[in-house]
Amino acid sequence: MCVAAAATWEAPAFCRGLDCPTFTNASAGQGVDLRTYDAAVWVHTQVNESDVGQARAIAITRLDRYIFGYNDGDHYIQTTTPLVTEMKTNATSYVVSFFLPFVYQDSPPVPSSPDVFIEARPISTFYVSSFGGFAKSQLVAEEAQKLRSELQAMGAAYDSDAYFVAEYDSPFKAANRHNEIWYRQAPPAAEVVV
Repeated sequence: MCVAAAATWEAPAFCRGLDCPTFTNASAGQGVDLRTYDAAVWVHTQVNESDVGQARAIAITRLDRYIFGYNDGDHYIQTTTPLVTEMKTNATSYVVSFFLPFVYQDSPPVPSSPDVFIEARPISTFYVSSFGGFAKSQLVAEEAQKLRSELQAMGAAYDSDAYFVAEYDSPFKAANRHNEIWYRQAPPAAEVVV
């Protein structure tokens, strides 16, 4: 998957020296990046809870158990970045995921919990904007709206049914935090041939 790309890829500073998914980056304009992520393996959990804060707390507990050895082989899995939360319109559940370290990309430890899943994600392209501070619900909603407005002004084709919040820093880091909003690029509309 992305292991070969990782050998020659220089991770951006906001990855803070941790493994993070490899990507190519281009400017889409208006301070928006267009990022294409390589295929990679992620670990995720879905929490059926309408409150995003409560859902994230439950999800992080589940994912922490996985990385602290609740998996086949009792592997302790080093921290990676980012932690990504999928935000759907009118959500009553949330999917929270993290990138599996490069060393486990080809053979991920199987989760022992029925609530934690391994997912091989294909190459994906997202429109991305960055923001600082803690990714609290109100700030996330404002930043998502800002990016959505930019994409609409640019005439960009994107999936408006969901966006993703990527958090790159530990909750214990108080300053110089890096967060992102991702909107998946929509496939080009098919041309109608008459």
